Amino acid sequence: MQIVCMNIQAKAYPNPFTSSLSVEVRCDADAQVIFRLLNDTGHLMKMSYWKLLKGNNKLMLDSLQNLAMGSYIVEIKNEDNQVLHKFELVKN
Repeated sequence: MQIVCMNIQAKAYPNPFTSSLSVEVRCDADAQVIFRLLNDTGHLMKMSYWKLLKGNNKLMLDSLQNLAMGSYIVEIKNEDNQVLHKFELVKN
């Protein structure tokens, strides 16, 4: 029996970001989620699968310095929920 995350709450920072992005995710139950980073036209830039535990989880996306400046969307999704956040990438 698979237990799914019935409620996903997420926040990510910093916004804007330069080369890494931290995402905090709170889950009601253990869950497998798909994490996607999309550019402003919807093209997939990065994707990974994460096993989240019930409670608070912290995900770190790094090595993003090769991305072009602009807007990006972080999507965290499982079969029941989807959370979207929009972020700006800036260069130093």
